[in-house]
Amino acid sequence: MLIGRFSPLVASSFATPAQADSAQFTHPTVRVRLYAGGGEPTIDLLIDSTKTAVWVRSDTGRTVYGIDSWQVPNLAPPETMFRLGRPNAR
Repeated sequence: MLIGRFSPLVASSFATPAQADSAQFTHPTVRVRLYAGGGEPTIDLLIDSTKTAVWVRSDTGRTVYGIDSWQVPNLAPPETMFRLGRPNAR
């Protein structure tokens, strides 16, 4: 299940002020939102990568965390995974 990929989400480091400044959270590489049953967002993560690391912070937070790059496809699968294709003709 997709939601299981977020528990536990473990940071591998905290960004220094210079590293946090190098991440582009105004235009993140990936944005992940999880919604509660009523439709309100519960988690809103901004993810950006630099030459040295992958950085994450919440939309409303200021703390920037480093995560391992292998976690990104688990947290944000490619959009093509969610598209319905035409069934194979038989």
